[in-house]
Amino acid sequence: MKKAKKSERVECILANAIVPISKKEILEKVPDISVKTVELVLSKMLKNNSIKKIGTYKDARYIKK
Repeated sequence: MKKAKKSERVECILANAIVPISKKEILEKVPDISVKTVELVLSKMLKNNSIKKIGTYKDARYIKK
């Protein structure tokens, strides 16, 4: 089985999240992925309107729309 790209793995976590998830929780699930990569995926998904940001800064959580 081919390993999913890092960005796809982050997107998958967000797509399957039942409750809003924080960046820290995403990073705990994928320790091999850098903070920068997670932030890039989050900003891309926010721009595409596929996820919603709840809260700000350290308290921010993300959930699929």
